[in-house]
Amino acid sequence: AAADFCGRGGGGRAVGGRAGGRGGGMTARGAHFGFVANIKEGFGFLLMAPPADEPDMRAPQVFFHFTSVLNRERLQLGDEVNFDVEFDRRSGKEAARSVLLLPPGTIPKPPPPPEVAAQAVIESIRTGARGEGGASGKMIVLAPDGSRLTPSISFEGREIERGVGVQVGDLVGCVLVGVPGRQVARRITLIERGGGLPYEHGVVTNMKDRYGFIRPEESDVELFFHFSEIPRGPAGLSLCGGSEVKYRRVMDPR
Repeated sequence: AAADFCGRGGGGRAVGGRAGGRGGGMTARGAHFGFVANIKEGFGFLLMAPPADEPDMRAPQVFFHFTSVLNRERLQLGDEVNFDVEFDRRSGKEAARSVLLLPPGTIPKPPPPPEVAAQAVIESIRTGARGEGGASGKMIVLAPDGSRLTPSISFEGREIERGVGVQVGDLVGCVLVGVPGRQVARRITLIERGGGLPYEHGVVTNMKDRYGFIRPEESDVELFFHFSEIPRGPAGLSLCGGSEVKYRRVMDPR
């Protein structure tokens, strides 16, 4: 019986007794259109298509059971469907009924979400999160004048350029995808380590071969620095013990 329900039998795929391929042959009478978003063992979820006049609206997902699929069609991810929604007393939530498989191309595909290049400062990182270096979290987007915009934007570690780990305070470049208020960050690249942190002031206390130490104005705990962090030019060449400097404080990943 299970094989019959899944549309398999006689070595082929059943299509409700109709000639031709999957979908078609019936009039779409349901109140909603959408796509198959997820399939489990015996049930799944449908993603409602947004209204034509609001293509950027966040569409909800609706549960469906395989017994609610008309003609015993075997649905696949991405299939276009027509359906009604009713209250399911067993789950206490809405569920789809009379799910009709539609021919491909029946539902107009929404336009791709808008993209805009931006710079941002890493605000927080979720330790142990998925992605490159486990670095997923939130970032603060910078306006063209350098001011910080709200709210923060979420990002996933897999969007960070390969081989690069980000830290809180890093200045990064990214592409914001979606409409304002529902944007996510993609294609994240490191611009400057600690570039989004405020400057502090201190005095160079010790200089070695390739490194030195700075005593902050408001602390007696000296900070290490490497010569690679010194800017090129006359100002960098004249750096010595007792020099007053400004700097950004970052965590050394080593």
